[in-house]
Amino acid sequence: MKKSHLASLDHSTNLRFVSHYPRLDGATAAYPIYSAVVQTLYKEMTAKQAAKIVQVGTTPQAFDRLIHKKADVVFMAQPSTKQLAAAKKANVKLKLTQIGSEVFVFFVNKKNPVNSLSVKQIQSIYQRKTIFWSSVGGRFETILPFQRAENSGSQTAMEKLVMRNHQLAKPLKYQEVDGMGGIIDDVAGYNNRTNALGYSFRFYTTKMKRNKKIKLLRVNGIEPNMTTIRHGSYPFIAKIYAISRRHQTKNTQRLIRWVQGRDGQQLIDRTGYVGLR
Repeated sequence: MKKSHLASLDHSTNLRFVSHYPRLDGATAAYPIYSAVVQTLYKEMTAKQAAKIVQVGTTPQAFDRLIHKKADVVFMAQPSTKQLAAAKKANVKLKLTQIGSEVFVFFVNKKNPVNSLSVKQIQSIYQRKTIFWSSVGGRFETILPFQRAENSGSQTAMEKLVMRNHQLAKPLKYQEVDGMGGIIDDVAGYNNRTNALGYSFRFYTTKMKRNKKIKLLRVNGIEPNMTTIRHGSYPFIAKIYAISRRHQTKNTQRLIRWVQGRDGQQLIDRTGYVGLR
């Protein structure tokens, strides 16, 4: 993301780092948050330093760097059960600090006549109990329900926020997609058809990976937007965390406190996520 596209404050803030910069990493979708934090707080940092201090990859990669002490703070949604087990096995105690909220969204090809699904319908589709779009108000064609890879932020949200106590059906090989962008592109036109269903986080889908061939679905008749996040009316609201090891450096502590504070929360809001205030 270009520096000019990052969110910024219109006033000076009370914190700046000129050395001993906390190393940051995180989910692809959270990159606009922590890159804006770096632009605001990290001063006198060279391009060479930045390449080492600020990483961006996938949720599993970022979490792995945290527990192996190659990152100090990672920005992501809730870790998966396996990720928490990996931290425990590595004898790493974690501190999860909520810094904002986001909505988990479902989308279809824009030409699909379905505009809304209920929570129960989504759960049924991903258990393979509902097979045809005609069962949920669409055309008589099979539903192609794409999933993300295990331990990705999206897959963990799908399992914990959406399915809850229901078991996800194991996807066929071609129905599991590695990248956040890949699932959007596949739903937009897998084999030039319009029968696919997919999921991701709202900010990434609407701001980072814009594909005009998809549309977001309402869930239980409620649109996924910043207003429904604040009201708590949309069914799938995910917490966004700054995750660190329990034993933090002084500068790591200062950075996380700042992100939770007034200026940090204003920056998160300006990024396009929803802060805590």
